[in-house]
Amino acid sequence: MRPMVRPSSRPASLALQCFVALLVVALVRPPVAQASPPQFLTAVSLGASGPRIAVVVVSQDLRASQQQGALEGAAEAALERAARFTVIPVHDAFNPTAAKKQEARLEESRASMKAGRHALDDLDNVKATEAFTQALQALQEADLSRNFPALLEAWTMKAAGHATGGENGPAKKDIEAVVALAPKAEFSPTYFPPDLIKFAEAQRKFAANAKGELLVRTEPPGARVWVDGTFRGVSPVTVAGLTGAKHFIAASEGGYAFAQSQAGPGEEVLSLAAAEIGPGWKKAITEIKKDPEGSTRDSAAQALGKAAQLDQLVVVLAKKSLAGEQLDLIALRLEVRDGHNASFRAGTVNPGDPEQLATFFDGLTGKDARRDGKDPVHHFKGGGSSQVKTIAGISLLGFGAAALITGGVFGILASDQASIYRTTPQTQTVISANAKSSGTAFAAVADISYIVGLLAAGTGGVLLITNNGGGGAEEATSAPGAKKGGTDDAKRRELDRKAAEDRRAAEERAREDERRREEERKREEDRKKEGDSKAADDKRREEEEEARKKEEEEARKKEEEASSKKLTKKEREALEKKKRDEEKQAAAEEKKRLEEEERAKKAEEKKGGKLTRKQREEEERRKKEEEEQAKLKAEEEARLKAEAEAQQRKKDEEERKKREKEEKRRKEAEDDLRNF
Repeated sequence: MRPMVRPSSRPASLALQCFVALLVVALVRPPVAQASPPQFLTAVSLGASGPRIAVVVVSQDLRASQQQGALEGAAEAALERAARFTVIPVHDAFNPTAAKKQEARLEESRASMKAGRHALDDLDNVKATEAFTQALQALQEADLSRNFPALLEAWTMKAAGHATGGENGPAKKDIEAVVALAPKAEFSPTYFPPDLIKFAEAQRKFAANAKGELLVRTEPPGARVWVDGTFRGVSPVTVAGLTGAKHFIAASEGGYAFAQSQAGPGEEVLSLAAAEIGPGWKKAITEIKKDPEGSTRDSAAQALGKAAQLDQLVVVLAKKSLAGEQLDLIALRLEVRDGHNASFRAGTVNPGDPEQLATFFDGLTGKDARRDGKDPVHHFKGGGSSQVKTIAGISLLGFGAAALITGGVFGILASDQASIYRTTPQTQTVISANAKSSGTAFAAVADISYIVGLLAAGTGGVLLITNNGGGGAEEATSAPGAKKGGTDDAKRRELDRKAAEDRRAAEERAREDERRREEERKREEDRKKEGDSKAADDKRREEEEEARKKEEEEARKKEEEASSKKLTKKEREALEKKKRDEEKQAAAEEKKRLEEEERAKKAEEKKGGKLTRKQREEEERRKKEEEEQAKLKAEEEARLKAEAEAQQRKKDEEERKKREKEEKRRKEAEDDLRNF
């Protein structure tokens, strides 16, 4: 007997299998609107460590460029405080090869430090010293703006390796180097004997009294500067209280490669090379400057973030404020994937006030802004209605109305000619032919006028409808062309049409804004050139005035010297006169003595008889000699006096001519200046 088979058992089993299959597919397959698996996994991975983010500062004038490093540092510090991002320093984000090399050297130093400590624990000071030396060399090629404490540790442990081996000479040399860079460095008694600790204390006292100064400049200026691992400000910067040792200097600025060097007190100039992603950086900065508050800004920043393989990018636009020395800032945190503005801020800050900067940038690191449904949100500035489009729309509407009226008039004329044609007897062929040709022409003109009028009126209406820009306020706008919820096709088409009209209006406003910005840039360049020319003229006049004052000062000094020389000469003449008077007095006394002797002789001769002839001749000869000597002496004095007066007159004449020449040259310079 054949077994009974229920007819419904197979179909029921098949239906159950289909239901299970559909249920599995529904559970496994994600909805169309959800993110694909790779995007979900990426989001989970980023959620564990935070999105990779970097800061880009766009300086729109000289004042802002001088504070670029300060803005970069404040923004990076705010991101670090938020503790929800993986902050990539700007010099690493756009120099990936150099960053990887520095990171590799840092890993090598860590491995060497670990090996050195193991060797030190095993009392193998030779191996330990070699390992610490390798770590020190590797760290000198790492990023010392962040890893300087590790370098000090490696250097200290290298000294410990020498100390544990009884090598006090090398240990003292390392201790001296460490204390010169970090006077507060500690040396553990575990590795260092008391005499070396005392040596370190003596070096510490010496370093505390150091008065060396180091001036650090960068090309270009405005970069952040670190000296011995401590942030010192924005270049140019002067660091005081340094020892005479060579100190480690590091500098960083967006768009350039990281730079490091060693230098002692004095002046050090660091030239920053272009970043590895330099072309992409320059292109993005140029495009952002062209459209700082439009759609080009976000698209250029998005392209730059993708080139650096970042997840988010903080873009800061800075320019000098009209209120003193402050800066006007526009800052946004942008999702590189689709350009969504996760946060946006605008305000005026003092770049020299760390608290103001911290408050401003902390506002960018909070909760992410909501999207417009699933579409990214942007913050663009409306450009207002276009006057050109308004005039064109009104003109086209007027022209269209005129064309329609013209068409109506010619239509009436064509209708009249048609009536004449219909009422004219067939025997009157001329009238009928004229009416037919005129009516046909009038009808053609009417049709063309109707078509042109409708097209012109429609175009003018579209221009006026689409030209509805706001009053320049900031707006949060969704991506153009995005589909909204709803299943009504007509509504979706209407929304698409409005989005297209908005896009065209935004493009028109962007072109108008670009034209205005270009005109403003040209005016700014003209003002700058005029200012530079005026500054050059002022500088030239100042230099000429300074030269004139210098010449007058030199002339005055020379006059004073000449007066001093004259006084000295008078004193000399007075001394000579005094000397001559003394000589005359001596001669008079001598003459008096001789006369007395002569009288005495005469008295004796009178007693002894008259003078002999020989005695009289001798007396006459002596008198003649005395007269000749007196005459020669008087002539010599007169000659010396005449020469002295001639020299003085010559010198006075030269001084007078020189003063006249200088006065003439000064007047010519003043005339040239007035003529200029």
